[in-house]
Amino acid sequence: MAKDQVTFSGRPEEWPLFISWFNNTTTSCEFTNTDNLRRLQNCLKGEALDAVRNRLLIPDQVPGVLKTLQIHFGQPEVIIDNLVERIRKEPPPRQDKLQTIIKFSLAVQNICGVMEATGLHGHLENPSLLRELTNKLPPPIRLEWGSYRKKLSVVNLSPYSSWLEGIAHSALVVNPLDELHLQTTSHRRSGTRAASVNVHQDTEIQSQQNFRKCLLCTSNCKAVDQCQIFLKMNLNDRWNVIKRHSVGRTCLRQHGKNR
Repeated sequence: MAKDQVTFSGRPEEWPLFISWFNNTTTSCEFTNTDNLRRLQNCLKGEALDAVRNRLLIPDQVPGVLKTLQIHFGQPEVIIDNLVERIRKEPPPRQDKLQTIIKFSLAVQNICGVMEATGLHGHLENPSLLRELTNKLPPPIRLEWGSYRKKLSVVNLSPYSSWLEGIAHSALVVNPLDELHLQTTSHRRSGTRAASVNVHQDTEIQSQQNFRKCLLCTSNCKAVDQCQIFLKMNLNDRWNVIKRHSVGRTCLRQHGKNR
């Protein structure tokens, strides 16, 4: 049971999975309030734990704790509103990136699943939401939905989700999920390599620039004999510069530890 533990931090979209797991395991394993008290102490995190922390002391408080959690974090309308807001913020799926269509389809299925599981079937009839989700689709796929929609006797989010699932399945047939994953991973790695190469090149350029800086005037003199300050020195001062800065006596370039 420890490996199958589902945590709940107070995010409304986490509630359906958490409460379903908690109730099903309570029934199948015949957990008592004492067992469930220990489980709640381990499963609750963040805001959810803060809301009932002081009540996680007595087994008899378990039913009341669950009711409080449902009132504060498990209201179906709040859960649906959160899911809808998240999908609104998602970038529109692109026809040239099949993984975005698959991701969008899963998000729509998730919303419809929560509406059906919570008994709020009225939300499935929301024409504004259906229109909004449809408008996020690329125009060619939107036309396909228009053709499919004409065959339906009832138009709501439920058949839209089923139709979109078929589109996503077609995308998976053309590009299997492991191939899509490899493309995404390859893109990320190539971006990392490009960034590394750019940094390496910039470092080399900077290194070359630092190497060319004159040790006397800090300009880009390629050798000391091209420095106006050096040329104006007397012979003794020139020799002192050459010895002090490890300048090559033939090439008049800086060598040694200070290079």
